[in-house]
Order: sequence, then C-alpha cells, then structure tokens
Amino acid sequence: MIKKLKCEKAGACLEILGQELTVNDFYREAKEGKILGLKCDLGHITIPPRYSCRVCQSPKLEIVRLSGKGKIINYTEVYAKSRDFPLDAPYTLALVRLAEGGNLFGTVLDEDSAKISFGTNVDVTFKEVESVASNSIRQISSEKGRPRIFFKISV
Repeated sequence: MIKKLKCEKAGACLEILGQELTVNDFYREAKEGKILGLKCDLGHITIPPRYSCRVCQSPKLEIVRLSGKGKIINYTEVYAKSRDFPLDAPYTLALVRLAEGGNLFGTVLDEDSAKISFGTNVDVTFKEVESVASNSIRQISSEKGRPRIFFKISV
C-alpha cells in the first residue's frame, strides 16, 4: 500500500507500510526486486529517495513503484582501476533515464558493454559486489550492505 501524506517537515512524510522511506529502505526493497521512487505533486520522479524533489524541491512526495526500464542518455568507459570500486577495469558507467522519469547512474553488465549506444533500452538490476576486485560480480557483500546499481541491455 502506498500512502500520500502531507509533510510537516522535510523527510517526515515518506511512509510505506507505516515506515519512512529511507535510502536503506530503498536498497532493501531493491534487493527484493522492487524499485521505489518518489513523485512530487508536479509529477517529477526522484530516485534514490531524498527529502525533496530533485527538480522543483517540493517536500510533498509520495512513494511510487517504478518499472525499472529506461534508456541510456549518456555513458563512459572507465579504464583506470579504482580502489573504491570493486570491479576490474575496463567497465562502462551509464546514466539512464527511467521510463517514468528520474535518472539513475550505474554500471552496465560486462557482457552488454559492446552493445551500448545512446538510447539503448535497459533494465535496472541491483547486485552486491565483492570488496576485492575480480572479473565477476558475486552475491557476497557490498558497501555498507547496499547493492550496486547495474543495467542489463533489454531486447
């Protein structure tokens, strides 16, 4: 059940099943395949959650379930290994505009990197990655228990 509540103060109105929608809640739901965003009165989508709309700054937000489908609007190949990001280089980072609105930044899965172009359709997925780099993504651990955002090219 999704509730729409009036905000007395920023961040206090976001409830789903009686709980605030925090960033931790967002990632917990993502692990279960549910992608939640916030929608303001003007219809802008904010994802991941924050205290106000990313576009109009309105604190009046409701929780909405998103399809997880989108299009690549920008991307880059990363060739330098980062000690803070546990994947071997090269890998592809992409900015995706979701079908309902809002943008997500994440990594394109290795097997899909060669198929990338502007406007490519993708599905959002969340995976936990090892803290020590390897060529594979494993369901072992993640940064503070949060999975990373990945994109899979959709047909």
